[in-house]
Amino acid sequence: LGVPMPAMSRFIFAISDLFRPQIALPSLVLAVGLGYALREWSPLTFRSDLMRARLTKLGYLFPPIAVTLKAITHGHWARVLSLQLDAGVVTTKALLALIPSLKDPLFKRACRETLDGMEEDGLPLSQAMARTGYFDRLMIGVVSTGEETGNITQMLDFAANLYEDEFRMRLEMLEQFISPVLLCFCGLLAGVWTVAILLPMGQMIQSLT
Repeated sequence: LGVPMPAMSRFIFAISDLFRPQIALPSLVLAVGLGYALREWSPLTFRSDLMRARLTKLGYLFPPIAVTLKAITHGHWARVLSLQLDAGVVTTKALLALIPSLKDPLFKRACRETLDGMEEDGLPLSQAMARTGYFDRLMIGVVSTGEETGNITQMLDFAANLYEDEFRMRLEMLEQFISPVLLCFCGLLAGVWTVAILLPMGQMIQSLT
């Protein structure tokens, strides 16, 4: 009918053309091959400590993510350390065995600094933890109380339960937040697609009248 298609409709239909088999399949193969090459040969893969450290630092810039990361790392650290100390392992050896199981590079560095403070400077565990500037005040206070009372394993179990409960609560809050966001996104996507289809029909009706 000689009616120009609206710009938004042209944009939506151009995106839909990308999902044709002759375009989508080569693009998928190229993306998989590029991802495999980056994973195997790039020095900045997600498995490298440098990339993990950068991503972790980026996550710590957002308070909700930082609290969740610290909750899971503190809970794991307290639980594993409590099990080793309860089995009769020396604190320094327990920390040395605990470091490889940590996934957070920043937490690994804090544990190494804690171990160095105990071995080189002769500091107690709580003071060595406080000097790193990473551990929460609650964790430092729990460890300090355990050292003073001689019940450090029980106090670590208490801290582990506390941080694990907090981590589960954070996950529930995140789940409750994601559901409405996804619903709004799907509604917006469907609305844009509908408008992109109806706009040309409206222009054709106007041209016919």
